[in-house]
Amino acid sequence: MKFSVALYALEEGRKVTRTGWNGKGQFVYLVPADKYPAKTDAAKSIADENGLVSYRPYFALRTAQGDVSTWVPSVSDCLADDWEVLEEDSPKEEEQEVKAAIDELAELAAMAFILDLVKKAPVSPEKCEKCSKKDKCERYAKYLKEQKNPKDKGGKK
Repeated sequence: MKFSVALYALEEGRKVTRTGWNGKGQFVYLVPADKYPAKTDAAKSIADENGLVSYRPYFALRTAQGDVSTWVPSVSDCLADDWEVLEEDSPKEEEQEVKAAIDELAELAAMAFILDLVKKAPVSPEKCEKCSKKDKCERYAKYLKEQKNPKDKGGKK
């Protein structure tokens, strides 16, 4: 799957990995924004009255050596399509549901775009009979303008 889909899984608290990674046992997870105890002098200098430092969310990588490091995806990682949610976290069925939801959102976005175009299209008086606001209708005004000046219609006379 693509990284954009893996991102949804990360936001849901899942672990993701790439099949192209060489290190065994490597995976990425999202650490949510939270407050953590200050451990260093630098952190203590910015800690609140309870000794806690506010952290923004970040990605963490469990390395092949078994420890954890912060992680920033490379361009190659972002463009790769070999991402997968770890089986222990998400059955393939849920992965398919995420993909289906993304496809549905893309379809809805396309439909919204088309609807917006239709709303802006000129409308003839025959199609505007039920409307009582013909004198204030932008679509009807556009229709009348195109009837008076056919060049606005794409150069046709």
